[in-house]
Amino acid sequence: MRPARRIGVIGGLGPMAGVDLVRKVFEQTAAITDQEHLNVALLSCSENVRDRSEFLFGRTSRNPAIEIAASLVQLDAMGCDVAAIACLTSHSPRIYDEITAQLSRSGTRLRLLHAVEEVAAFCRQYLSDVDAVGVLATSGSVNSDLFGPVFGRCGLTAIYPDPDVQGGLVHDAIYNAKHGIKAAVCPTMTQARNQLMEAAQHLIDKGAEAIVLGCTEIPLVISESTIAGRTLIDPAVVVARSLIRHVAPEKLRPLAFSAFANAVQGDLARAGSFRE
Repeated sequence: MRPARRIGVIGGLGPMAGVDLVRKVFEQTAAITDQEHLNVALLSCSENVRDRSEFLFGRTSRNPAIEIAASLVQLDAMGCDVAAIACLTSHSPRIYDEITAQLSRSGTRLRLLHAVEEVAAFCRQYLSDVDAVGVLATSGSVNSDLFGPVFGRCGLTAIYPDPDVQGGLVHDAIYNAKHGIKAAVCPTMTQARNQLMEAAQHLIDKGAEAIVLGCTEIPLVISESTIAGRTLIDPAVVVARSLIRHVAPEKLRPLAFSAFANAVQGDLARAGSFRE
């Protein structure tokens, strides 16, 4: 018999992003004892999965979807009902479409959430006054316009950094071998953080009314809920809530806010909930 109410997370892309998503699942769960928490399985298999941006740039021919799908099949075998991938770049169509094709051929019963679709739906529901959303993400995501079509279906416009800002600030903050987020197991990366905050201001100058921290590793160094009055959206929180809602909606902590505008009202940051 399949265990009831089990969540799966594909981590390792990078490793701390998977841990961060699992932590947020626990934070968003209404529980006061160990036994009241949901069952969560994390597979962190960094060694076997090619870098997603490198594949999208054509620098490696092996699609990382192959290993990601294999890990998802493992989660299905472990009894997981729903899963998410703690890497937004892996949702680029060239990767994600192959993941879903592999899962279809495998006959898995696992439901895989599309993280960018979850973020777009969340923005549309809770940021009703926002039309233009800035995106801080890997260059693989930006160059493949991952967010544009998905946001567009929800009536939102994705605003990306200019190429010099994207390459010189955002992508460098993630990948730089000395000061990038991926270079530290537990990032306390001042330079990377400063670069990302500068890029966020650049997006605001371009008209962003809110900003998605569109790489799951960026929230590891940016903990603010707003910048210059614009909401910063942490996709890991959004996805964590979606995972909980799928398996046990009665255990989902409420969003403790009254309204979103340029700045969000409420106590969600204090409660460890949506970054507002």
